Amino acid sequence: MKIGLRFRLAAGATAVVLTLGGSVVAAAAAGASTASTGQAALSVSVTVRVPGPQSAGMSSAAAAACKPALNEYNRTELCYQESVGVNVVRNHKKIGKATFTVTHAIELNTRSRDFTEQVSISDVKLSGNAGGIHVALGVKCDSPCTATKNTFPVGDTLRSGLHGDLAYRDAVGAGHVHADRSTYEWLFTKKGATPGATSGRTALAYRCDDAIKHFAAGCVFPEYFPIMTSMQRLPEIAANIRRIQNHGRDHYGRRGSGHPLHHITDSREQDRKRSQVCSRSKTGPPPAGKSCDEYPFASTAEGGTALPASEHGWAWVKVSEQNSQSGLITGFYNANRVLNDDAFWVAV
Repeated sequence: MKIGLRFRLAAGATAVVLTLGGSVVAAAAAGASTASTGQAALSVSVTVRVPGPQSAGMSSAAAAACKPALNEYNRTELCYQESVGVNVVRNHKKIGKATFTVTHAIELNTRSRDFTEQVSISDVKLSGNAGGIHVALGVKCDSPCTATKNTFPVGDTLRSGLHGDLAYRDAVGAGHVHADRSTYEWLFTKKGATPGATSGRTALAYRCDDAIKHFAAGCVFPEYFPIMTSMQRLPEIAANIRRIQNHGRDHYGRRGSGHPLHHITDSREQDRKRSQVCSRSKTGPPPAGKSCDEYPFASTAEGGTALPASEHGWAWVKVSEQNSQSGLITGFYNANRVLNDDAFWVAV
């Protein structure tokens, strides 16, 4: 899908066509396509501020301004900034400079193929002959994803407060997974100067899938490892997990240990891992009203006897808790789109 965006500057300036397909075509002013001797040109540089995972103690004010917080991300939200510089150069000499900040705020949906982004410009500073720079933004994502909306002003003068809403739809097919990053094309023009352009991609890849049976398609940032807290509802199971997490050297699954668990979706492999720990030949007959609970879970690559003996274990827990556990674990996987080999934490 390509949407042509056109604007015309004052007499003698550059006319521009910018497409959402990502290509930029600039017809140079006065019939010239490159800078002539003595003519100014615009050069662009961009520095991305690399975001980190959501911290535990973010402020509500920061969250309200840009979720989850500035230069942070979680499973469905990403907020990060870029520092952009546009130099005005004549005869290899800089005669002006514009600097500004671009903020990207992306919000995915775990139960929808549609997602949104807000792009805004702030902290514009002009020096020398940098007045009168105009800006346009084009955006695209790779098939089967399409950019469906772009309200960023076309050809407005560069200034703080410029912003626009972007929207996307990923038509990933049933049973499939699609990872992608948006591509942004920035175009800068100024009367009497050849245009400057730059392109970049989203700081983190997002992933859309329709791979969970009987569950709607949706999108996440897979680099964020979600945290399972639902085991806290099951006191005996929580105590067993806590004991095993604290016993070994590497504390598998405990946030901050550097050793997350990894989901496996092969049911036969899960059964095999479960029998390695909780078969009657290993545990003997259960006490009345009790069931074997193993950790790490059989639905993880670390389950069964995959880890050293000091890093895994089991305990007798109430049958009622064991009956509830499976649904809670599956609900967590589905709600956070934890696919095969995805990492996650367990907090008890």
